Amino acid sequence: MEESLLIPAGESLSELVEKHSRFIAQCFYISDEKEAKEIVKRLWELHPGARHIVWAFVIGEKNSRTMGMSDDGEPKGTAGRPVLNVLSGSGITNVLCTVVRYFGGTLLGTGGLVKAYSQSAKDAIEKLPTKPLVKETTFSFRISYDTYDLVKYLLRKFEVQIIDENFSEDIKIKAVAKESLFESIENEILQLTAGKAKIEK
Repeated sequence: MEESLLIPAGESLSELVEKHSRFIAQCFYISDEKEAKEIVKRLWELHPGARHIVWAFVIGEKNSRTMGMSDDGEPKGTAGRPVLNVLSGSGITNVLCTVVRYFGGTLLGTGGLVKAYSQSAKDAIEKLPTKPLVKETTFSFRISYDTYDLVKYLLRKFEVQIIDENFSEDIKIKAVAKESLFESIENEILQLTAGKAKIEK
């Protein structure tokens, strides 16, 4: 059986000092690459005196993973790659790890940099609270006004998250549910609406 993935359930922060250089590592939950870049931009505003902000991220499930990284001016392969390697082996997805470096005046060499960035990422990952990744299905359907209250009650019962509701001649609802519950939800909506609801995944 495939090992289930985890996602961040919060954020983490750790700090490492190596030959007077400070490495401040943080992990964040992200849902896409745009979010990752916004966080990095925000970190530059918080740390204007930093020499480098190295980052790496992993998004999605094992067969459809998106990954990215940046050495941010450190020698190629000494910063972003070690951080990404730690993330890849952690079993955690939808995660961004950033390492802010304040230069301490002493060059660490390529081996020293790899070690410092790897250790920073490991420390931040170890402190990161996580929860299991639950597969979800996004779906939409139309219902008449007279079934709205019953359907809303049903969605609450199944802990369905409503993304959008559009009230016109009928009501169009867009929602997200746990994939494992989708079939039951679909059947119950069809029962409540006497088969009239048009459900699209």
